[in-house]
Amino acid sequence: GKPVKVEIETRRYRCKACGTVVTPSSPSLDDKRVATRRLVRYIQDRCFGTTFTWLAKEVGLALNTVKGITQDYAAHLEEQVVLETPRLLGLDELYILGKPRAVLVNLEMHSMFDILESRTKAHLTDYFKGLKDKNRIEWVVIDMWKPYELVIGTQLPNARIVIDRFHVVKEASKKLDGLRKHLQSKLSSQDRINLKKHLRWSLLRNEHNRTERDLENIEYIRSNYSPLR
Repeated sequence: GKPVKVEIETRRYRCKACGTVVTPSSPSLDDKRVATRRLVRYIQDRCFGTTFTWLAKEVGLALNTVKGITQDYAAHLEEQVVLETPRLLGLDELYILGKPRAVLVNLEMHSMFDILESRTKAHLTDYFKGLKDKNRIEWVVIDMWKPYELVIGTQLPNARIVIDRFHVVKEASKKLDGLRKHLQSKLSSQDRINLKKHLRWSLLRNEHNRTERDLENIEYIRSNYSPLR
């Protein structure tokens, strides 16, 4: 946990025949940087779990050196992994550093497939143009972000699009609650009391989570308010 500087004295040799200068290598030093291999391994082990600035301060290296080690390590890891293009692809976004990043998931394997810098139409189009074996994709589950639909329609014309359940339920619940509010606004004071606010949760709660009181409320709504029924 403390930065340590090591001074190494080495001899250089010049070839009398061609004049080339040769410096013997040290097995403990990194080939690309003025750092020990042990330090490089330490940075690799921690670079994905903390910030570059904090790691650079801890080990006593320049910030760009830590970034360079991390980038080389990430490239090495990518070379070791061969991802099979999924049959069922999930496409959503995740906010990292305040920006939405497109996230691709293999839904059959319940695993991350890829994560992109952006979710814009241009960025997604470039990605799917270069995606290997993209014809293997049969289904794509997306939310209601329009660029997803447009890109999938052009780049994966044989894949079928499904709106994920969360957003379907969210939009349906939003419409249902909006209808309740609209109906309440036109009722008399006494009817508004009868259709009291906590009925909202009886309407929106999942069926398997409804209590006996919820079921009574639902039956009351069905009997008295045909638009909500």
